[in-house]
Amino acid sequence: MENLRKTMNKNIIISVITFLLGLIIFLKPDATIKSIAIIIGIILIIMGSGPIVDLIRSEEKKLTFAIAPSIILYVIAFVLFFSPELLVSIIPILIGISLIMSSAYKLQNIYNIKKMGNVFNMWTLIITLIILVLGLLLIINPFGGALAITKVIGICLMVYSVLDIIDSYLLKRLTK
Repeated sequence: MENLRKTMNKNIIISVITFLLGLIIFLKPDATIKSIAIIIGIILIIMGSGPIVDLIRSEEKKLTFAIAPSIILYVIAFVLFFSPELLVSIIPILIGISLIMSSAYKLQNIYNIKKMGNVFNMWTLIITLIILVLGLLLIINPFGGALAITKVIGICLMVYSVLDIIDSYLLKRLTK
């Protein structure tokens, strides 16, 4: 029973930290996106360093094609460092394309259902059209889409944290 209370206390602390992280993400989506781009750049540099370190340590100092991926990773990392907006524009475009393709598939299904004489769900059509429009908006305005997605992630983290704190509080009360 005591272990459960300690776990609930830790859970509340983690939830408060998660809430604060969500709040920061919501209030500063552009800084969050740039930070993510820099972190990805650092990871790419670390990944690309392995083959170069191996080349330096090897007794044969032959320049091989094994370091070509490292050079590509370094170039991508430096692009992310100096132009994080590039990452910001690519991800929403990919999400937009995915949403459009999914919507087109769903619209085809709705058409086929109607063509076979069956009744289709009007809500499915409405939501599919909304998703289609959102996909188009992400492609037309990727940076705005990235900011909106980032804000939604921040809101989700905050809501999740509040629900987690409520659950922890209720469990603590029940274990008394």
